[in-house]
Amino acid sequence: MKILLDNILNIGDIRGRGLFRGLEVVEDRVTKRPFAPEESIHKKIKKAAAEVGLFCYPMGGTIDGVQGDHILLAPPFILEDTHIEEITDKLSKAFSLVFNNYAKLAP
Repeated sequence: MKILLDNILNIGDIRGRGLFRGLEVVEDRVTKRPFAPEESIHKKIKKAAAEVGLFCYPMGGTIDGVQGDHILLAPPFILEDTHIEEITDKLSKAFSLVFNNYAKLAP
């Protein structure tokens, strides 16, 4: 899953074990600069993900109680490889929707 999500440049870090993953959402991957808190990026990603059929758990203020956006993925343990691809495809679509259909994808 980590390899499939690495191409989304607004994901600054991916942490977790197995299928339980926390995704740090950043404005700039290189500097790890977070989005401004008033943008509520985590909420926008949750809404966009639901629109494409993916449910995730958004969190804001994960750096210092104010700044930082994270998305938690916690799919069921009973799934197949095709489901992992489906999750990453839907998450990529959600990022595209949030970032005005121009998700920052790595070349």
